[in-house]
Amino acid sequence: MAVNKMQFLRDLIHNSMLVAPVTAWVVAQLLKAIYGRIKSGKFAAERLVGPGGMPSSHAAMTTALVVMVGRVESVASPMFAIAVVLTAIVMYDATGVRWHAGQQAKVINRLAELLQEENGLQLAQEKLKEVLGHRPFEVLMGALLGLVIGFVIPASY
Repeated sequence: MAVNKMQFLRDLIHNSMLVAPVTAWVVAQLLKAIYGRIKSGKFAAERLVGPGGMPSSHAAMTTALVVMVGRVESVASPMFAIAVVLTAIVMYDATGVRWHAGQQAKVINRLAELLQEENGLQLAQEKLKEVLGHRPFEVLMGALLGLVIGFVIPASY
């Protein structure tokens, strides 16, 4: 059975349960880059795709999915429950494990700098990524963004 490529693309771009979360992620990443530019005075292209920062793109994406599943399938559906649980895990991870891993990376990077400065000891590792997780406010802002986008995008599949 031949797959009609054009129909596949049409179906894909009209699937609101995919379009809303992807749109939320893209908007959040753009806002991160803009916010980073305003805050630091420098544009960092890494903010367009990287983790951490303001707002949380993971929270935006999963919240938009929750809203869209609720609108399309109903809040009584098993899919809605799965989406809510997934979103809770993502948000917990962003403010917990990933946030603390970033804080630990800052300390390790500073220790590596001190060892190099004071002892000339060169550690054979790259600088660790320090922006990994989020503060609760960044997750809240991502969730609010996802909520708005989830209600603005027309519900369909």
